[in-house]
Amino acid sequence: MKYITLHTKGRLKTSKASFAKTRYSDFYKPNQAGMTLIEVLVAMFVLAIGVLALLAIQLRTVSSVREAEGQTIVSQLTQNLVEGMLINPRLEKCTDSQTGATTSGRDRGWCKNYSDYYTTYGDSSTEPLKKGPVKVSMSKEELANAQLGQFYESLYKAFHDSDISDFYYVVCRDSENNEPTFKGGFKANCDNDKTADTVIKVLWLKDLEGGKAASDVKTYEDSIIYTYQVRVRER
Repeated sequence: MKYITLHTKGRLKTSKASFAKTRYSDFYKPNQAGMTLIEVLVAMFVLAIGVLALLAIQLRTVSSVREAEGQTIVSQLTQNLVEGMLINPRLEKCTDSQTGATTSGRDRGWCKNYSDYYTTYGDSSTEPLKKGPVKVSMSKEELANAQLGQFYESLYKAFHDSDISDFYYVVCRDSENNEPTFKGGFKANCDNDKTADTVIKVLWLKDLEGGKAASDVKTYEDSIIYTYQVRVRER
């Protein structure tokens, strides 16, 4: 049995359905998810605002930490000076209004006087007391000067290692508890009342960061003014 092979000539047949399907697939692509240029710009803008806000918070935190560090340093050094003053007073007759005075009899008792320590560093007429050599035998005045010199050198070293531009201090009598001020120069604001307690006041200037300080912060030109004071008294 012979098989006959038929060869046919003609064009490729395509149905209307297949042609319509091909044409539809060419011109109608499936939907693709994405972002437009405006959406990208808005997202970048929101991200930039968040980064700037975080940076501002970080700078404020660093500034607060430095402020607390300065307050701690001054507090410790001032307390060291107070302890030294308490063991090196001069004794004088008490008056009725002085702390430690008795209220009966002619003898009012003895009160501590810290006149050897009364000094001001900061105005044009004063110079800081330099720490002198420690001797085996020292007078009360020499010991007071040595302690004040140590106080100055400790403050200078501590502030020199930070961003403190300048500092001032005073040991005086003050009954009003007024803070020292700075307006082109240091002002201690001590009333020097003979019956008042002895006070140590410290003021320092720190460079202003960010160009603007909070409304409740005292400033002078491009510096923030910080103060600390403590009364010298027995606990």
